[in-house]
Amino acid sequence: MLKDLQELLNANVISQSTADQITEYYKNKKNKEPNRLIAVFGIVGAILVGMGIILIVAHNWDNFNRFTKSLLAFLPLIAGQILAAYAMIKKKDQKVWIEGTSAFLFFSVGACIAMISQIYHISGELPDFILTWMLLALPQIYIMNSSVASLFYLTGINYYVMEVGYSRFYSLESLIFWVLLIAMIPHYIMLLKKKAESNYAVLHSRLIPISIMIGLGSSAEKNEELMFIAFMSLFSAFLLLGSLPVFHRTSKNTQSFSFFGLLGIVVTLIPLTFDWIWPNLFRSLEPLSVLIRTSELHAVVFTTLAALFLLVRHDHLPQTKHIAIFKFSFIVFIGIFFLAAISPGFSQLLSNLMLLFIGIRIIQNGIAEDHLGILNFGLLVLATAVACKFFDSQLSFVIRGLVFVALGLGFFYTNYLIIKKRKQHEQ
Repeated sequence: MLKDLQELLNANVISQSTADQITEYYKNKKNKEPNRLIAVFGIVGAILVGMGIILIVAHNWDNFNRFTKSLLAFLPLIAGQILAAYAMIKKKDQKVWIEGTSAFLFFSVGACIAMISQIYHISGELPDFILTWMLLALPQIYIMNSSVASLFYLTGINYYVMEVGYSRFYSLESLIFWVLLIAMIPHYIMLLKKKAESNYAVLHSRLIPISIMIGLGSSAEKNEELMFIAFMSLFSAFLLLGSLPVFHRTSKNTQSFSFFGLLGIVVTLIPLTFDWIWPNLFRSLEPLSVLIRTSELHAVVFTTLAALFLLVRHDHLPQTKHIAIFKFSFIVFIGIFFLAAISPGFSQLLSNLMLLFIGIRIIQNGIAEDHLGILNFGLLVLATAVACKFFDSQLSFVIRGLVFVALGLGFFYTNYLIIKKRKQHEQ
């Protein structure tokens, strides 16, 4: 903006006083913004200092008695709390201090738990350790208003649910994950309201959908086929969430829920284009009397109701016209899924057509918005749909090769048209 001011002045588009006001505005805005590089180095430095202290202590660990070991175990935690209190009282307006001390305190909690467990030979499994650590770290997010602690916390509960929900299959313990995830959502909402353009808000907007997907995957046990519906409903809900005004303040935020929603719908449909899934789909499912008590059906019901709620509540919100129709994907897919009980082959055909339709609509959106990334993503979806059919059919290699050559030429031609269109506009 500042670079174009002189050009606007020469063209008499704006006056000198307006130009001065614009310059002053951006100058003040820049001065108010924290130095991101200093913040990053502060956080990394706090983590490295904590790790260095632990390594120095570990080198002489065997020479200490139990009391000294216990004292050393609590020393980083006490130091972290003192630094955190100082940052909150004296440096509360300096984000570098808040986030740096918060990072140090977060890892001090984990180190203290681990060392005390080792000193007094307290038995336990890794998920129990992670759970205890995250429960103790949760208040830190709100007391210090720390986004770094929130991101570390999200990473920790993701690891916890993978240990509990995937290694042991589904168990009631994995439900704790959802409680832990919901507990940090108020901090995320506060970020969106006050600092939607910050890097912390962007990182949360990308990590939270991943966390939800990981948590939903832990629901699968014996009736994994039902998870196709659960994930399709979840990704449709992501698309609807992405249409909320709060995610359109910056382009980075817009790419989070909407991106994962669209990508997830495509990825969910890809394996269903093959004919080996549909014929045995309902044969492997347990009877309805058993299904009604399974975690998979609970996941299907919850995600579908959530998607329906968002569809009814936010259907009026503006979206890109070419991809707005994707928010109905879960409704269409549920029909295709249960149609397999009557005609598996027809369900497979409809899945292929649905994937092709999505690819074409994305290509239309890329052309309409003059966006090479969206255009190439649509072409990739289209190529994937065609490739899946070739691997699943008995066509000769010559025919397959010719079609792939045609697809490659299509990539080059469509990109050429977009680039040519841009050059004509520039001239």
